[in-house]
Amino acid sequence: MTPTTAAPAGSALTTRDEAADAIGAAIRAAAVHYGSGDPRLDDASFDLPLSLIQAYEERYPARTGAAPPTG
Repeated sequence: MTPTTAAPAGSALTTRDEAADAIGAAIRAAAVHYGSGDPRLDDASFDLPLSLIQAYEERYPARTGAAPPTG
């Protein structure tokens, strides 16, 4: 298991590009985690991008559109 994240722990997403990168990382991690059953991330590293994305959506609702990724 190699812990990797879209952003360092404790950092906030502030731009659309950062959010898009975090969303991409979360999608790739979920595909590996749920697809192959061979998780390459520990639970905390898997959950971090999702929590950063959710915080971004709450902070910038106008940037997330009608169908936010965590919705």
